[in-house]
Amino acid sequence: MEREKRGFTSPSKLKAAIVYVFMVFIGSTLLSILISMIVASSRGLDANAVASSFFDNSNATKEIMDCQIVGQGYGNFLGYFISLAAIILWMRNDFITDYNSLMENKKKSFILIPILAVSFAGVAILIDYLFGLGIPESDNQSTIVSLLISDARIPMILSTVLFAPIVEEMIYRKAIFSVMRQFNLPLAYVTSIVLFSLPHMLSSSSRVGIWFLQLVPYALCGGLLCFVYHISGYNVYASIAAHMLNNLIAVILVLSRGF
Repeated sequence: MEREKRGFTSPSKLKAAIVYVFMVFIGSTLLSILISMIVASSRGLDANAVASSFFDNSNATKEIMDCQIVGQGYGNFLGYFISLAAIILWMRNDFITDYNSLMENKKKSFILIPILAVSFAGVAILIDYLFGLGIPESDNQSTIVSLLISDARIPMILSTVLFAPIVEEMIYRKAIFSVMRQFNLPLAYVTSIVLFSLPHMLSSSSRVGIWFLQLVPYALCGGLLCFVYHISGYNVYASIAAHMLNNLIAVILVLSRGF
């Protein structure tokens, strides 16, 4: 626990968190616009019109929207890739510490982690299904689905199944949850859940009631990932595995419907 405390408060881990926040809120959007403009130019379209469509797509043609979607897919991919590179650079000791913990308890780890991963994925999919019966799909979810069945599907699959689970678990569980639990365990759950859920809802419904209903599945899944991290002895590989399996199943379901 003391190693976790010193590790989190170190400038290196703070740098990784800053890179992640920048890429989530600003960097990936800028990259998406730039890539969309490049794609538009290569197709003989108006690059400025494509850039404008990110802010107002009411008059955008199908060709322009196709360029925007490709840009979003690759922009999202690069955003998570850069975040992952920063985390590997500045949080590598956390990867090493948790890996050594796995190796010290191989028998327990290689039974517990698959059970936790499968259990989380099953409950998460059930939550999504139940909430999907009564409320419209969130804008974030709709965007992900459209990207997964577009020309940008390959970078989106990589970022959704591989990069995002590693990046988000290192930030929200290994960093945020770990430092907050030194003060209070319930506070660690609440803080991690809130900070995990909100970025997924940035562009969702402006209707307050719908917005909160769409937030609930993300909050529940965030809480479950905190529980997986907690019950595994605060080993981030457990929550990464659960997050990856859930996203993989979700991607397979989307692709099976889209083709």
